[in-house]
Amino acid sequence: MKIKLSELKKIIREEGLAHNEKLGDKPRSVEDAAKDTEEKDASEMADSLEHPVDWMKALDIKERKARRYIKKIREEKAKVRRILAKKQ
Repeated sequence: MKIKLSELKKIIREEGLAHNEKLGDKPRSVEDAAKDTEEKDASEMADSLEHPVDWMKALDIKERKARRYIKKIREEKAKVRRILAKKQ
């Protein structure tokens, strides 16, 4: 069964509205959501970014080591292929 994109969007919209009605939730405007949002200073958020950045650096180091290891494996495979080719 094929469904048109417009029909799919309509079904999703209807299901979302039905779900919101079950929970008693009503869509909020941006202004209402902004009133409930707590503002934070940028310096407070810097700490939350520090850990992922350090983690990325560690992963980059691991990736470099893995690439070197793979390079060595490929070189060894090439040596074995040359040895096998000479014996045939």
